[in-house]
Amino acid sequence: MADFKAIETQEALDEIISKRLERNTKTVTAEVTKKYEGYISPEELTKQTEHFTAEIEQLKIQVAERDKSIADLTAQNDSYRLGAERTKAAAAHGIPLDLADRLAGTTAEELAADAEKLAQFVRSGQPAPMMSVDSVPSGGGAGNFDAQLINLSNALKGE
Repeated sequence: MADFKAIETQEALDEIISKRLERNTKTVTAEVTKKYEGYISPEELTKQTEHFTAEIEQLKIQVAERDKSIADLTAQNDSYRLGAERTKAAAAHGIPLDLADRLAGTTAEELAADAEKLAQFVRSGQPAPMMSVDSVPSGGGAGNFDAQLINLSNALKGE
């Protein structure tokens, strides 16, 4: 303690304190840096978050486009499948293939039932029963017209 020197001015005290603070700051900074080594800074986290958010939005757009493409291809496949089923039903019941598009239904059973009905008209060689447009009343009365529709329906059913 022989080297003790009394502090006589404010500048000398400020110098001693600033050196002590600087040394303490370095020590604490080194400890904190070592403790949080490998962690990400808030600024870097914000940058990464923005980058990943933009990337997620791009991927969502790509997924939506692919979903639309899949839906379009599925609809096209269903259309081809239905066309093939119509062709099979028409061929099985002796209906000309030009009339296969006229068959109604969405399943093989529905198409076969419709093909069977249409085949009755094709085989018989008779034209389908028609109603006369000339006999529709001009006064707006629908009674005669309704009767013709009922007759047409019955004729199509085979009654």
